[in-house]
Amino acid sequence: MPDLSDMVLAVGALGTASYGLVDVSRAFGGGVSNHGFARIGAVMKKLYPAEAGPLSQAAALDTLRSSWFNGKPMAEQIAQARALIKLRLDPAGAPALAAATGLDPARLSALAGKLDQGAPFDDADRALMDRFDQIVGALLDGAYQHADQSYRNAAKAWAVVVALTLAMVGGWMLPHDGDYLGSKQFLLAILAGLLAAPLAPVSKDLANAIGAFSRAVRPSPAPPG
Repeated sequence: MPDLSDMVLAVGALGTASYGLVDVSRAFGGGVSNHGFARIGAVMKKLYPAEAGPLSQAAALDTLRSSWFNGKPMAEQIAQARALIKLRLDPAGAPALAAATGLDPARLSALAGKLDQGAPFDDADRALMDRFDQIVGALLDGAYQHADQSYRNAAKAWAVVVALTLAMVGGWMLPHDGDYLGSKQFLLAILAGLLAAPLAPVSKDLANAIGAFSRAVRPSPAPPG
């Protein structure tokens, strides 16, 4: 049991190292962080018209992509996206926003005109603005949730690949008899690599539990004499 506890810690350390190496890929064109952002970009292209505005669509997407790559908290990223979309709630962008949100184009264009001119809102305008905010918020929240899940899945998959590679190379560097690829050591390396990524977050707790169980079931020493 003590040996099993050490093995769990070692495999967990391999998984942690693998996640770290995957995270380092951010330095090379975004690396693993590129996964997921396409979903955000697709929603933003509908909610942020490409026509001329205070900020181009490409510049707005680049701003959001930078926040995504840097791991900014999701709530702040969504708030940033909503602020950018509101920049396009103007007479030129209102028709595209109405199509993306399912709101009445004429009413939304009139609302955008009031915003552009600084005219006061009535109750109907405030109700329409609230509905617009809720729809945009729901669309962005869904996009970011799906993007985050896609990123996490990709990071786990790449961590497994890295862990497998490290485990197989490590096994090859250790003393072994005969053909490494056909040896028991190679199979153990593959098993360790496959277990490393999913085991990493819980390896310490699991090793402690194994140690506690080992101490609990250990036979008591016989009394002297």
